[in-house]
Formats: sequence, C-alpha cells, structure tokens
Amino acid sequence: MSELENFVQIYNNLKDFPKIIDVANHFHINERTVRKKAKKARDEGYVLINRAKQLLSEDISFFKAGYTKDDCIEELQKVQKENEEKFITRNFYRNHTQTSDSTWNRFFGTFEEFKRQAGLTLTRPQQQLEKDIAKHASRDAYKAFNEERQHYEGKYLKPNSNRFKTVLIASDLHDVECDKFFLRTFLDVAKRAQPDVICIGGDLFDLPEFGKYSVDPREWNVVNRIKFVHDEVLKPMRKVAPNSQIDLIEGNHECISLDTEVLTDKGWVLAPNLRLDMKVASFSQSEEKLHFENPIALKGLKLVQAVLVEGTLANECVSLSHNIFLDGKLQPVKQFERKGFRANRKKLVMNLEHKDSPPLSDVLAMIEGTKPVDFGAMMKVSAETLKELESHLSEKYFTLGRAYTMPSKEVAEALQIAYVLHGTPCVVKEMKKEWRINILKRSLNAFCSVERTDRQTVVAVQTVDGTLITKRGGIVNFTGNCRLIKHLAEATPALRAVLSDLHGFTISKLLGLDEYEVNYIAKADLRAWSKRDEEKELANNYKVYYDSFLVHHLPQARDMGMPGCHGHHHKHIVWSSFSPTYGTYEWHQLGCGHKRSASYCEGEKWGLGFGLVHIDTKTKVTNFEYIPVTNFAIAGGKWYERDFATESPI
Repeated sequence: MSELENFVQIYNNLKDFPKIIDVANHFHINERTVRKKAKKARDEGYVLINRAKQLLSEDISFFKAGYTKDDCIEELQKVQKENEEKFITRNFYRNHTQTSDSTWNRFFGTFEEFKRQAGLTLTRPQQQLEKDIAKHASRDAYKAFNEERQHYEGKYLKPNSNRFKTVLIASDLHDVECDKFFLRTFLDVAKRAQPDVICIGGDLFDLPEFGKYSVDPREWNVVNRIKFVHDEVLKPMRKVAPNSQIDLIEGNHECISLDTEVLTDKGWVLAPNLRLDMKVASFSQSEEKLHFENPIALKGLKLVQAVLVEGTLANECVSLSHNIFLDGKLQPVKQFERKGFRANRKKLVMNLEHKDSPPLSDVLAMIEGTKPVDFGAMMKVSAETLKELESHLSEKYFTLGRAYTMPSKEVAEALQIAYVLHGTPCVVKEMKKEWRINILKRSLNAFCSVERTDRQTVVAVQTVDGTLITKRGGIVNFTGNCRLIKHLAEATPALRAVLSDLHGFTISKLLGLDEYEVNYIAKADLRAWSKRDEEKELANNYKVYYDSFLVHHLPQARDMGMPGCHGHHHKHIVWSSFSPTYGTYEWHQLGCGHKRSASYCEGEKWGLGFGLVHIDTKTKVTNFEYIPVTNFAIAGGKWYERDFATESPI
C-alpha cells in the first residue's frame, strides 16, 4: 500500500479517527498538512469523505439513550467547570464528552437553550434587560444637548397685551437659493406690518450639496450659505422689526444621522469623528496606489435619498448620484439600481512598498495580545509575512474560502486591512465570544444587491484622488468620492461637532439664535432609536400661537384639528374645516421662498409665497392672508414688481 493510499484509508476512518486532529496525530503532522494531503489525494482521483458533513454526533454509538434532562445539564456544567476559561461550543461539548447532539436536543432544542437551562448563559429576560439598558445608555450623551436646544424655545419671547395679533410666516427659504424678489417682499411686509411674531416654518438652511439632488461641486460653499442667512435674512429681519418675536421651527434639513467607518493612517474612524487634520486613505484609479492625505472638504447637514449596496463583498450606503466600484471600475450606482445581479467588486492590490514590514514575531505578538496592536504597522505587512503567519494560525475551511479566529475586534480589523491591501477579499464576522476573519477566494463572482432605502442624513468627505476606503458591517469597500456616509447617531450633535471642527460654529452661532434674538422650536428628542422614531420625533417640532393657530413644518399636522399651516412641499394648497372651538377655519400648505430656477433640480411646479395671519385672541378666530409671489406681488394694497436686472426671473 502506498503512502497516499494509507493516508486515504486513515482519513476515511471516522470511527477510529473522528477528528482531523486525530488523523494529524497519527501521521505526526499538523491539521493544515492533513488538509493539503487530502486535497492532493482528491486531485489524483482518490475518493475522500467530506468530514465537514459527517456528523460524528449522530453515530449511534455516541447516543446516550439513558440520559435524562438533568443528566445532560449536569454533564454540561461539569465540562464548563473543567474548562472555566473556555467558551463551550456545540462541537467542543460533542468532542469532549463523545455525546451525540440527539442526546440533549430532544430536551432543549438548541445548544444555546441547553446552556441557558444549565445556567451558563443569561436567560432571555436577562438578555433583553441588558439590551434595554444598553439602548438607553447609548443615548445618554444627548440628554444635555436636548435641554440646550430646547432652552431656546422661549428665550426671546416678546409678549404684549393687544387683543389682535399678527403672525408673518414663511417656510423653506433654503439660504442662498432664496428668491431675491421673495425676500425683498417678505422683509418689506415685515417692516410695514410690524407683526407680533415672525415665524420661519423650517428649512431656513438648504445645503443641497448633501441632498438627494446632483449638485455641481463648483457651487459648493457651505460657509457662504451660513453667512447669507445671517447677513441677508436674520440681520435685516431684526432691523426692520426690532420688537417682533422671531421663531425658527426646526425642519427636516437641520437634522443628520451618520455608521460607516473611514480608513485613516491611524486606523478606522467613524465618519462623524473625522477631522480635517486627519490623514484619510484614498487611491489613484490609474496607479491603484494607496495615499494618505488630508481631506479637501469635510461637511454634512441634510437628509437625502440613500441607496444600499449589499453583497458578499459589498456593504455601502451611498447617495443616488454616488460612484461605486463594480466590474473593476467606478460607475454610477443608479445604473445598477435593481434588487440583485452578479458583479465583481473592485479588489485592489495597492502596490505598497514593504521595506518597513514588521517581522512575523511582532505580528504574532499583536495577535496574542503581548504587544499593542499597531494599525499602521499592520498595513505594511508583506504578502510573504502573511503567508508565513497562516501556518501559525488555526484555520477553518468553508464554501467561499477559509477562516481564522481572532481574540478581539481590534486584531481582526488590523489583520483584515493587511489582507485587503494585498488584493485578498476579507470579511470580519462577530461570533458569540470571538471574532473571525473570512478570507474569500480572489476569483469570487460576488452577488450584489442595489436598491433604494429610507432617506438618510449625511457627512461628505472629499479627497484628492476622489476615492475612499470605507468599512461597514465588517466589509471593506473601495468606493468613489463619498458624498454620503450613513451613521445611526442623531443629527444635530454630529452637525455641531462637524461645524465646530471646521469653523468654530455652535448650533446657536449657526442659526444666529443669540445674535438676532431668535427662538428655536426643536422639541424632537435626539435619543430616537430608529428612523421611524426620528420621523416621529421630528413631527413634534411645531408651535401653537395664542391657543388659536398652529405652525408646523410637515403636513401631518393638518389632522391636529385647529387652524394653521405647514411647509415642506413648496406648493400652496388650502383646506377648509370646521371646529366647535374655532368655527370654520383654514389650513394652508405654504409655498416656498426657494427660487424655481435651482441648478440641481426641477422647480417649475413650485409656488412661491408666504402668509400673514391675523388672530383674535378673545374669540380664537383667525384670518389667513396668503401672499403669492410671482413676477409681482400684492400685500396690504402695495404692489411689488420684480427687478429683472438684479432679481433673477422665476
């Protein structure tokens, strides 16, 4: 009998050699060599069993029919006591006790429930309690900020004893996109009417760079937009109506949320934590060479239409106008907007020079925990060192490749980027008590799914090469210049952090609250758990004036049963209703202040206009005077005409 035939005979003998380690010990070799010899035998035409599919546990000789439920629990507890520092798995229990799964699963169903019954893991109620505590703890940081925002709701009230009140209302001005003729008319009406209240019903800011429309990057200028609101809207508004109360209701464009990580020279950094002084990884498409440079721009403020790109080698959340790597090149994601197709994700070899590659001993020390993980050093590990490293790791094979178990997330992610930068697809998976990196086949023709999802909020990172390396859900993505990075953290705190890093702004300074004595109506709780909760919280941003008139940014307020108005849709619509309290009343959907000739979307169907509301506080009766703005406007008997030389036509 030849040496190979003898190996095949031993390999196929499950009864005497139930585990691969038993085969390895018999031949005095390691498990990796056993797998290599098995592959060689198959290549030469020998028939070998697939040990991964051979259930040792179901061998009748291992079924213990006389075991009761208590016997099973007692034996599992004994195994855990003998291996106090080990996480007991189904395979470990099976091999350690030579007990088939059928012995215990007739009583407990799953191994996880078996461990619960034995008291080795938390019960379901205990786990749920921990999750509930963690969910609330994750939002504790926003409690103080909620109070700070809400402090401005009534900070600059200007009450008077007049029976009849006047409220001047506009919505959706969108900073520099505001129509100049609209703004001139609105400010002049404020000057003539001297209303008790001037209310901006949401979306005072626009920042469409980060919206769902494709914006020419040459028009980007966030700081000028902020200055425009201060100098051209709030400042003259306070000047012409010094005694009027100015209220700003938080709209959907002042909230953001951001969970993608970006590769930097110091490792992975969560998107909202990026700063301009950080070195962000990008790569040249022609050279496929990795660079670390300061980002050109780092901004983000607005809800957008998002697209999910998901698959074996893909996990991205990007805007509809974003470019992603598919079939080896950058392509617009909207070209692939369908539920499923097969395409090769971009797998790059970064052409890195490995003169400073750390020695194998240092890499092993980082993995074993005797040396701190150096992310920068791991990015320089050579292909030769990685190959040599594998012989020291315990590996497992699965359908799409092979896997290595890591002691921590930090180690797994550091080793992952080392593989990825050598063109080897690698995915990090979180297991119950450990982390695993799955090394996938390079030739893998991966499945991708591209479809729209809920609107998300943004931070934008612009790099010199127009590319980024990101990570989401344990998958590394080589992607195009990123305008959208999603993160499930609440909007305004991230907005404050971004603006503080860039320009020294705070929310108060951004909105001009103290300088121009503006009340900020922001009742939404930033500790919302989900997208649905965020939308529900946003619906809380409204203001009721004199118990008679309600102003909201979103249309669902029409069902609240009182006179009022909302914005958001840029079109004027009016509904008539009746209430025993308010009598016959009207609810208005306001037009906008946004010019109709916006460069990034079609606004031909929009309607421009604002409202002047007169309220009898004694009888709670309201008269709504809607003032449409076209090429002319009429308010209080005064005619206004557009100056086509200085005010662009609509």
